[in-house]
This record gives sequence, C-alpha cells and structure tokens, in this order.
Amino acid sequence: MAHHPFCLLITLTLAFQLIVFFAYFASAPTNAAPQTQDLVRSSCEHASYPNICIRTLSSYTGPAKTPKDLAQAAVKVSLKRQRGALSDCVGQISESVEELRQTLSELKHLRVESFRWQMSNAETWVSAALTYEGTCLDGFQESLARLDA
Repeated sequence: MAHHPFCLLITLTLAFQLIVFFAYFASAPTNAAPQTQDLVRSSCEHASYPNICIRTLSSYTGPAKTPKDLAQAAVKVSLKRQRGALSDCVGQISESVEELRQTLSELKHLRVESFRWQMSNAETWVSAALTYEGTCLDGFQESLARLDA
C-alpha cells in the first residue's frame, strides 16, 4: 500500500492542530466542550485542511470522546501512516540494493561473447535501482518543497 508523503504531512499538521485545540478546551469551562457526536467536525473546522481532517479522523476506530482523545487519535493515525510510508520506502530501497547486487554479480562475470548483452542487463538493473531509490527520495523532497511553499 503506497502512501503519499503530502498526506502524511497533512496528518501530522492535523495532529498538532488538534493538540492546540485540546489545550484550548482543557483550559475552558467543561460546558464549552463540543458534544461527542460533533467532536470530529467541530475540531476539524479549525484545521488547515478540514475535509482531510474529517476523513482521516472519521476512519479512526478507537474511542474519542474528548478533545484529548481526538488529539491522541490524530497522533496514532499519523504514526500508523508514517510506519506505512517508511515500510514502503524500505521496500523500495531493498529492491534497489537487490538490483545493484545483481549488477555487480554480472560485472564480475563478463564474457567477451556476451559482453553487450551483459552490459545491457547491467544498465537496466542500475536504472531500476536508481528508479526505486528516486521514488523513495522524491516523496520526501516533495514534502519538504510543500513546507517551503
């Protein structure tokens, strides 16, 4: 399952916004807290990306009856997504390493009669390795570029 780094950035932003929201309600009188059924919606209206906030937190299956619960839920969802994204990236880097190992093995056994074929294979494998690595790294660079914007 692929994860888009921008979604991870949004989820982390959401988590921190909810923590601030919780801090506000924790200091407010008890009757100022939103009703349980409206907690996600009322919390997400303060987020930079309210629709993503609602969609993300509505998918949370744990109990969230207070702003504190909701802030913790946001962090749990972020953590789960980060682990998934990291797992995807580790998989891509592992594929890259395997392609490079295959290339090295081919280069160690070059033969005159199949040199062109072997070099073509080596080029293909190195290209694939760079693609795997680039896919992983591009996702992180994309997230950083959006932070600068």
